[in-house]
Amino acid sequence: MRIKLILLILIITSCSPRYKTLIQNTKEEPLSEKEEILVINNESSLDLEKASFIAEIKGPNKKFYESPKSITKGCGYTEIINDFKLESRKFGANIISIYNLKKPNSLNNCYKLKAKLYKSFDSNLLESINQYNNSRMVSKLDKDSDYAIVYLYRPSAITAMVVKFDIYLDNNTLITNLKNGDKTSYKIKDFGVHTFTAINQKGQKKEFSLDIKKGQEYYLRCGIDVAYPYAVAQFSHIDNITGDKEFNKIK
Repeated sequence: MRIKLILLILIITSCSPRYKTLIQNTKEEPLSEKEEILVINNESSLDLEKASFIAEIKGPNKKFYESPKSITKGCGYTEIINDFKLESRKFGANIISIYNLKKPNSLNNCYKLKAKLYKSFDSNLLESINQYNNSRMVSKLDKDSDYAIVYLYRPSAITAMVVKFDIYLDNNTLITNLKNGDKTSYKIKDFGVHTFTAINQKGQKKEFSLDIKKGQEYYLRCGIDVAYPYAVAQFSHIDNITGDKEFNKIK
């Protein structure tokens, strides 16, 4: 009992240079790479009471932003979620429940997340999580549409506001010149994996791949990667509900 109480005390110990452990309730064996890690966003009301609470983490921490020279990872939503999955796997947890999400703003291009990690192999719970996540990716396109749409957008920010990004599809088709506070939509009829490349005025590139499927919509948020001394693009694949709101805010 005493050991458990000690583990439950609010502490700040490093689980990686970018992330911190707030609470560790139990020590579990790490999960294999074959185990799927599911993510629930902070708007979910799914009941995780029957799942085992493992730990609570947050990040990226502030020091990461202040010392980017030795770190090449960015802090877009997709990158951070991928990192959270790695951390969750180390803790032996297969569910990430985000309870606090700070989006980038005009002064800070980074996402910051706090999440609780759980472990459960209840098939009903895992299916409910998958159904919830799928519901947030539902396309508004007609089911008989013979194309897909990719929405590219860049919310206004003071940081690197004069930098422009040429956005290419598969390195050969120029889609747009994405400026600060700009957006565009692009229709695709060639389905499968495509690579989107953003190139700044210095010729620096950042790539992001998507598996494009017929009749689907994809929202790509273009931010600024703070891990580089000059403004390099940072793509984040956002769920359709959130992406639609953010896209339509840009006039």
